[in-house]
Amino acid sequence: MKVIYNCYGGAHSSVVAGYIHCGLLRKDKIPTKQQLMSLAYYDSQQNLDHGILQYIGIDEQGNEIYSVGLKSERQFSEKCLENIAVIMGIDTDSYIFVDTISKVNWYMRIGGFLSRALGLTIIGRPLVIYGTQRAFFDICQLVEEICEKLRGEKK
Repeated sequence: MKVIYNCYGGAHSSVVAGYIHCGLLRKDKIPTKQQLMSLAYYDSQQNLDHGILQYIGIDEQGNEIYSVGLKSERQFSEKCLENIAVIMGIDTDSYIFVDTISKVNWYMRIGGFLSRALGLTIIGRPLVIYGTQRAFFDICQLVEEICEKLRGEKK
């Protein structure tokens, strides 16, 4: 199974969700600024990177974990990819899209916009890091729901 965490920019919530899912971020401890900044793809996406799947790793069940930024076209992009999969004979049960946008708070939105869209990392990055830390356990809960669903499907 391929798990694709997606959000607007593919630089924050989806990346963190992917790292949590792979066990590369502990679920019981809010990550430090240094830990977040050490994650590949965290707060580093450019406009040209949107729509490109970012490989995060493999979880304990052997599922491949990805993150991606789909901008405001999340539903359109998922529908298009699902149709391409059907045309190419790819089993639509072999992947799952997980939208993390519901876990994004205003600190993350404003900080992400300032950092990624305007390039004002000196202002935006501290905001998005603070927001990510505040949203961390909510993101963990979403990931746990997906992990439980995947465990149930493998039984």
